[in-house]
Amino acid sequence: MKQLKKQHEEILKAVVGAYLTQKNEISSALLVKNYGIKFSPAKVRYLMTALEDEGLLVKETKSSGRKPTNKGLEYYAKFLSNAFDLKLINNLEKIFLNRKDNIYSTIEEVTKELASLTGATFVTKFKDPNLILKSINLFEVSESLATIILVVSNGEVLSRKIDIPENKTIKISDLKIAMNIFQDNLIDCKLIDLEKRILLLKDILAEKIIQYEDVIESYVKSILGIGIKSQIYGRENIILSRKIAREDVNEILNILEKNSIW
Repeated sequence: MKQLKKQHEEILKAVVGAYLTQKNEISSALLVKNYGIKFSPAKVRYLMTALEDEGLLVKETKSSGRKPTNKGLEYYAKFLSNAFDLKLINNLEKIFLNRKDNIYSTIEEVTKELASLTGATFVTKFKDPNLILKSINLFEVSESLATIILVVSNGEVLSRKIDIPENKTIKISDLKIAMNIFQDNLIDCKLIDLEKRILLLKDILAEKIIQYEDVIESYVKSILGIGIKSQIYGRENIILSRKIAREDVNEILNILEKNSIW
């Protein structure tokens, strides 16, 4: 089913809305008078005739009014219904909430592993607590197993395995990227200060990453046209941008669900 031009959509939406209320055939004069249509009655009649030619409206009596066909109602449900938009918004909000939960969970997991690795037991393994951290990396072994490797200023190396239970939503690949973010803020730090610094960085880094996530959320909503208000027969409606077909929206949601900010 091809998408109509904006003017035709506006008239079809008004006709369907009026018909569901009036339960009678809808005239051009009624749309102009009661439903906020800005076109002249003659222009509305012309557009209604075009919709009739497309099989979206039908004129069953000799009156000037028309009502939507099943095809017209199907088009309305697919392209114009606010219920679709509201469902989309609810799904989108849920996805971004889950993504932000994942950010906090990932940061928490990295913090836990790093703090455990660099705590008092870790420091005592080196003769000099003032040695400097020169490198810290996480290597993915499998979907549920990774190894953290630290290198300090005297050339010594320390490693530790991380096991992620299968029921956890956190991915090793996400942990690896989060670890790199920590690394940028831990290199050249004294070993004796590492644990404290890691704990101090946790909330700061989470906040920064959430800010990036907010930018992504705003950008996606802008693409979808969420928040745009359009005056159509006296109501404010949240509408999808005409730049994107509604059948493509679910694909966008799938991409968001399957790909984290990491």
